[in-house]
Amino acid sequence: MALFLDKSTDFGVVATYHRIESVSFSKKDQSVIILICSYLNQDVAATKKPVSMLPIKLESNYSITSEQAYQYIKTLPEFEGAEDC
Repeated sequence: MALFLDKSTDFGVVATYHRIESVSFSKKDQSVIILICSYLNQDVAATKKPVSMLPIKLESNYSITSEQAYQYIKTLPEFEGAEDC
């Protein structure tokens, strides 16, 4: 699973394909860290060379699945309008 969305990166390029690279749970901090890798497009994602990596911290006392992480990401302003692919 991944998300399609035209999103400008800090490097001035537009990434269109965004995929969760990892979801980790910290029992100590009671949080979940979702690492999103952004790629120019889906074909480039196959090379595993992202143009941007964005960690997102979610306060939570339990781990979440990748599906739940994607649903959460789509509620964030910077991913508004993202579509599943």
